[in-house]
Amino acid sequence: MTKGRHEYGIEFEPRLRIGNRMLIKYSLKEKSIFNEEGYVDVDSVQNIIFGRRDVLNMTNNFFISYIITPNMNLQLEARHYWSRGKYSSYHVLQNDGTLAANNYNYNSSADFNFNAVNIDFGFTWQFLPGSEMSVVYKNSILGLSNELKYNFGDDINQTLNLPQTNSLSIKILYYLDSEKLKKK
Repeated sequence: MTKGRHEYGIEFEPRLRIGNRMLIKYSLKEKSIFNEEGYVDVDSVQNIIFGRRDVLNMTNNFFISYIITPNMNLQLEARHYWSRGKYSSYHVLQNDGTLAANNYNYNSSADFNFNAVNIDFGFTWQFLPGSEMSVVYKNSILGLSNELKYNFGDDINQTLNLPQTNSLSIKILYYLDSEKLKKK
């Protein structure tokens, strides 16, 4: 472990069941890591550059499940992952695994602000024993920049304005009983 490295985290995960049909869950996880060493780059003379950084990781997850009938249900899950890293110094990786002073004056910024937002909406129907149809819509947003955001509202607003990827999938599984087919 890096000398002087320390971290702390917090988790909050309430659940609410409404009757026998609906479940709502929310999860907030935050982890802060201070004085962590991490890979940065390879410079122009092939030195491997590492840096000391402070990192914040935050995950918000919202989940709803609703049972329409014993054979049909709906699910919605929305997840936002945010990771922000600010470098305080840069060093050159030595052959013995230690870090030496940056004598080559690596002066680029490796600070990062990464976001991933995923929204999944699904419908599942078991129409016969062992046979099922599922329809799933997915929305995904990914963003990486060197511009650090310190305000959650500013960060999520910027992220939601990034290009999105959407997909729709339909899957049908049908159970065939080979014994019944042989008899016919």
